[in-house]
Amino acid sequence: MPPNRTAGAGSAEAQMSMPEDLESLPTKGVGAFIEKLAHLHNVSGERTRLNDWAEAVSRAAGDDIRLDRVERLLVALKQQRLINGRQAARLLTNYLRETKIAQRPTPPDA
Repeated sequence: MPPNRTAGAGSAEAQMSMPEDLESLPTKGVGAFIEKLAHLHNVSGERTRLNDWAEAVSRAAGDDIRLDRVERLLVALKQQRLINGRQAARLLTNYLRETKIAQRPTPPDA
């Protein structure tokens, strides 16, 4: 199903469509949004042998890239053409910004 179309008027998929306008994508609760979208489309972010191989190649090239569950769901949504490349890139950016903000240490009380 293309990203901006819905299954049926009363379905859960109809209640959550992907906006074409990238500014309409969430900047808070991005991980939950991605998980819900994946769940509605029965998309799994389970690791495969191909994931293991790709990580091994990345490590051999000097990179240590490991995707978390939400990032794997995002890749799977893109692979199944439920979101387009621009939507995937913006969702990933928003997700990484949100998780980076959440990981910032809180300043001590002065």
